[in-house]
Amino acid sequence: MADFTDIIAVFFLIWNTVRKLDIQKQRAEDFPHVTPEAFAEWRRKELFAYSLGAYASMAKLVLNLAWIYCVT
Repeated sequence: MADFTDIIAVFFLIWNTVRKLDIQKQRAEDFPHVTPEAFAEWRRKELFAYSLGAYASMAKLVLNLAWIYCVT
Protein backbone atom coordinates (compact mmCIF):
# COMPACT_ATOMS: atom_id res chain seq x y z
CA MET A 1 0.00 0.00 0.00
CA ALA A 2 1.52 3.27 -1.12
CA ASP A 3 1.17 6.53 0.72
CA PHE A 4 1.75 10.15 -0.26
CA THR A 5 5.47 9.95 0.55
CA ASP A 6 5.86 7.32 -2.17
CA ILE A 7 4.32 9.73 -4.67
CA ILE A 8 6.72 12.44 -3.53
CA ALA A 9 9.65 10.00 -3.83
CA VAL A 10 8.62 9.10 -7.39
CA PHE A 11 8.38 12.80 -8.24
CA PHE A 12 11.88 13.46 -6.86
CA LEU A 13 13.24 10.37 -8.62
CA ILE A 14 11.94 11.61 -11.96
CA TRP A 15 13.10 15.19 -11.31
CA ASN A 16 16.61 14.12 -10.30
CA THR A 17 16.91 11.81 -13.31
CA VAL A 18 15.79 14.50 -15.76
CA ARG A 19 18.17 17.05 -14.24
CA LYS A 20 21.03 14.53 -14.38
CA LEU A 21 20.35 13.90 -18.07
CA ASP A 22 20.28 17.66 -18.69
CA ILE A 23 23.65 18.12 -16.96
CA GLN A 24 25.16 15.27 -18.97
CA LYS A 25 24.19 17.03 -22.23
CA GLN A 26 25.92 20.30 -21.34
CA ARG A 27 29.40 20.94 -22.70
CA ALA A 28 32.17 23.28 -21.61
CA GLU A 29 32.07 24.94 -25.04
CA ASP A 30 28.55 26.18 -24.28
CA PHE A 31 29.96 28.34 -21.45
CA PRO A 32 32.98 30.19 -22.85
CA HIS A 33 33.27 32.46 -19.79
CA VAL A 34 34.00 29.41 -17.57
CA THR A 35 37.29 27.55 -17.66
CA PRO A 36 37.02 23.90 -18.76
CA GLU A 37 38.49 22.77 -15.43
CA ALA A 38 35.91 24.73 -13.43
CA PHE A 39 33.13 23.42 -15.66
CA ALA A 40 34.31 19.83 -15.23
CA GLU A 41 34.41 20.26 -11.45
CA TRP A 42 30.92 21.82 -11.39
CA ARG A 43 29.56 19.09 -13.66
CA ARG A 44 31.06 16.33 -11.51
CA LYS A 45 29.51 17.81 -8.35
CA GLU A 46 26.11 18.30 -9.98
CA LEU A 47 26.04 14.76 -11.36
CA PHE A 48 26.95 13.39 -7.94
CA ALA A 49 24.23 15.41 -6.22
CA TYR A 50 21.48 14.40 -8.66
CA SER A 51 22.64 10.76 -8.62
CA LEU A 52 22.55 10.76 -4.83
CA GLY A 53 19.04 12.21 -4.86
CA ALA A 54 17.83 9.64 -7.39
CA TYR A 55 19.38 6.75 -5.46
CA ALA A 56 17.90 8.01 -2.19
CA SER A 57 14.44 8.25 -3.74
CA MET A 58 14.74 4.76 -5.20
CA ALA A 59 15.98 3.39 -1.88
CA LYS A 60 12.99 4.94 -0.10
CA LEU A 61 10.60 3.22 -2.49
CA VAL A 62 12.32 -0.16 -2.34
CA LEU A 63 12.75 -0.17 1.43
CA ASN A 64 9.16 0.96 1.96
CA LEU A 65 7.84 -1.84 -0.25
CA ALA A 66 10.11 -4.36 1.48
CA TRP A 67 8.88 -3.16 4.87
CA ILE A 68 5.25 -3.49 3.83
CA TYR A 69 5.89 -6.94 2.36
CA CYS A 70 7.72 -8.21 5.47
CA VAL A 71 5.34 -6.76 8.03
CA THR A 72 2.06 -7.78 6.42
